[in-house]
Amino acid sequence: MLMATIHVDGKEYEVNGADNLLEACLSLGLDIPYFCWHPALG
Repeated sequence: MLMATIHVDGKEYEVNGADNLLEACLSLGLDIPYFCWHPALG
């Protein structure tokens, strides 16, 4: 699996590189405001 490093609020996280940024943040349990998004729509 391809991994990616992201930085959110000054912290570094390793996430699945195939996920988009919102999916990655949600998988980490980060509280990221969003609207009009559904996993089936990408």
